[in-house]
Amino acid sequence: MSLTTAMESARSSLNVLSAQTSVVSRNIANAETPFASRKITNTVTGVGGIGVRIASITRAANETLFHNLLAANSDASRQSAIVDALEQLETTIYDTEQETSPAAMIGKLQDAIQQYSASPADPIRAQAAVSAAENVVSTLHSAADIVNGVREQADSQIAESVEHVNSLLSEFETVNNQIIMGTRTNADITDYLDQRDRILNDLSEEMGIKIISRDLNDIALF
Repeated sequence: MSLTTAMESARSSLNVLSAQTSVVSRNIANAETPFASRKITNTVTGVGGIGVRIASITRAANETLFHNLLAANSDASRQSAIVDALEQLETTIYDTEQETSPAAMIGKLQDAIQQYSASPADPIRAQAAVSAAENVVSTLHSAADIVNGVREQADSQIAESVEHVNSLLSEFETVNNQIIMGTRTNADITDYLDQRDRILNDLSEEMGIKIISRDLNDIALF
């Protein structure tokens, strides 16, 4: 081995070592960062069999598991939204243990009518039945206001969700284009891939999404 060859081999080894050290530092710095995957340096023999070089930097990630995570996020978010709305209605409208709920008032009206039917000539029981009916009407009006409030709250949350989704889609387009460009030039795109995973996760919490992989690490989002 000539001196020039030896120096070139040593130089390439130092370059690879420097790149590997940088990647390890990134892994440590991002250890607690959500959706930051572990980066791996892949080395190959240098040109002409002299020294080594970095062939690529890849991620330790499982695409199938990630897609399952997105589907689970969508299902969980949808069910959570439904449960939250139903709980508001349940505690204010259908809860018979709550004295002012329509269900409780209707129960009181039934009792008052039964007592009045047993003694139809009793004016006190008659008045009690009328008062119970008036309370049902008043409570139903209040319940309607509650239902409208839940609907208005849902409309407001939908508007906020749409705004958030539009922002995420704009961010997704930017990052996805960076990934395509980086793939074409054989650049390190692993951080961009992590960013895209984070964006997709946030989108999956707003709606169900489907991902189709394409050339150059591009993805189509539905």
